[in-house]
Amino acid sequence: MRSPLTGIGIDVGGTKIWSILGTEDGDIIAEQRMDTDKTRDGFLRQLDAIVGGLTETAVKMTGSKPVGIGIGLPGRVSVTTVEWVPNLPELNGLNLQAAALERWNMRIRLQNDGQLALYGEQWLGAARGARSAVMLTLGTGIGGGIMVNGELWSGFTGTAGSMGWITLDYQEGGDPERGWLERMISGTAINRRASQLTVPRDSRQWFEAARAGDPEAVRLLRDVGLCLGTAIANLASVIDPEIVVVGGGLSAELETLMPFVREAVSRFASPTARRIRIVPAMLLDRAGGFGALRLSFG
Repeated sequence: MRSPLTGIGIDVGGTKIWSILGTEDGDIIAEQRMDTDKTRDGFLRQLDAIVGGLTETAVKMTGSKPVGIGIGLPGRVSVTTVEWVPNLPELNGLNLQAAALERWNMRIRLQNDGQLALYGEQWLGAARGARSAVMLTLGTGIGGGIMVNGELWSGFTGTAGSMGWITLDYQEGGDPERGWLERMISGTAINRRASQLTVPRDSRQWFEAARAGDPEAVRLLRDVGLCLGTAIANLASVIDPEIVVVGGGLSAELETLMPFVREAVSRFASPTARRIRIVPAMLLDRAGGFGALRLSFG
């Protein structure tokens, strides 16, 4: 029996890097986590250590090198080059394909991290086997991905799935750096809004208060649920996916939000989109890493 092919998946965040050596079936052989070095030289040294260490493990375990490297980054990328990553500006313009060939003699592919989160969920998680899917990742900011006919849709500039820029209030002034939805229901926004309640709370305390029936907390819960549901209604009506996946920290509270999410979907979605499946992500913060692993094979 031949040894399984392996690949390296690297999920780069503004603060953490998660890297995995895995098989074509998604089985993890080895993994590493480390803080992200925000300088270009430091980041490349980190990749040297990651790729070198995981390649050595692959050779010991299977007798051969990984077939490739997939990397997810939180911004705009081409297949080979970091174009624009707001949280890691020193990486902008870095041709990682050239670096991979020169330093490790391996091919590399890059993708936006929100898109890769959907890729991971469609491979091994909540959207497993779906041919068309939408994902919203509600963390510190809001991102996501779109899949059409089994393929990630990157868009013309590579930023398709920037869900945080969905706008539901044209009279609102806008922000050149952050979209409307991100300013309303991202983790950052929810913590800010919860802290402004009569009894200031963090997001966890706010959900607890809402479940206990606190009227002010319930009003905020309804507002957040309706915002999310209206965004989903728009996406489902335009894209007509099989499933909508909600990831990020808010996914853990999707059941609590769901009555208001469904209220908005029933009011604003097209008739065929009103019964769209809406589910929480299964892979949580591992989705992007699994998506990057899958990308490495292909």
